[in-house]
Amino acid sequence: MEAVKNQFGEYSKKIDGYLFNEKKPGYLSLTGNLGVSKQESMEGLIIWPLLIGGYAYGFLVQKTERFMKSTWTKN
Repeated sequence: MEAVKNQFGEYSKKIDGYLFNEKKPGYLSLTGNLGVSKQESMEGLIIWPLLIGGYAYGFLVQKTERFMKSTWTKN
């Protein structure tokens, strides 16, 4: 199965109940991201490659109208 590009320029692919996505940097932006989430839940991991090396990570959990977001960086 090939990755599908949406109207925002993001690519996504569903494999074994998980949704993988990639967002390339936009115009005049130097950062994109990679993400993975379970299809049936609103929980996901987001990875931002850093220009100086290393990565920043984020975890998102959403329940109804409220969500929790946490980020951390590892060089």
